[in-house]
Amino acid sequence: MFFKKDKNSVNFIGRIYYFLLKKIFVVIEKIWLKEVVGEFPLNGAFIIAANHVSFLDFMLLMRVAEPQLHFFIKGKYFNKFYWKYFLKKMGQINIENGNNFLKNTLKIIKNGGIVAVFPEGTRTRTGELGEFLPGVAAISITTHTPIVPVAIKNIFNIWPYYQKWPKIKKEAVVVIGEPIFPPRDALMLTGKIKEEIEKLIAADE
Repeated sequence: MFFKKDKNSVNFIGRIYYFLLKKIFVVIEKIWLKEVVGEFPLNGAFIIAANHVSFLDFMLLMRVAEPQLHFFIKGKYFNKFYWKYFLKKMGQINIENGNNFLKNTLKIIKNGGIVAVFPEGTRTRTGELGEFLPGVAAISITTHTPIVPVAIKNIFNIWPYYQKWPKIKKEAVVVIGEPIFPPRDALMLTGKIKEEIEKLIAADE
């Protein structure tokens, strides 16, 4: 149940904010989401690793995933007063928060929370998958937590980086892959994550 008390340092008010935001994003789903392929694991902590194309990405992931997600978010958004309060209350993770970044991430995973990461670190400028940063792989290995690769497809046709507003096209497809259980090598795992997302993007094209 969504409002069931959890241990992920998100209080009741934070869960209310997340719940309301998720409900608002129904509009995003109705306008842009065409299909969801696959399912997320039903139990246990895991890390979502998805390609990053537009600001629609995190909204679609929130709609597709049943549990509350804890996103890696750039520090500049925590510096804006109108975002900082809500992001903190909802248990989102400031990646530029020094040692607290890792501490908060490990605490969420330890207590069964779901972390969502865009390993490219920024939106694609070309529509192609960019290079992946090794941080998510390192966290997966450290915590022995599986990574679920996710491909968000057709979004570049809807909202490319250089376009101010998205086109109204119900074309987005979210493809959820099988969990990847971490080996000992972070670079090997980083490559594996990228390879799996590339396969999901290429499927049925």
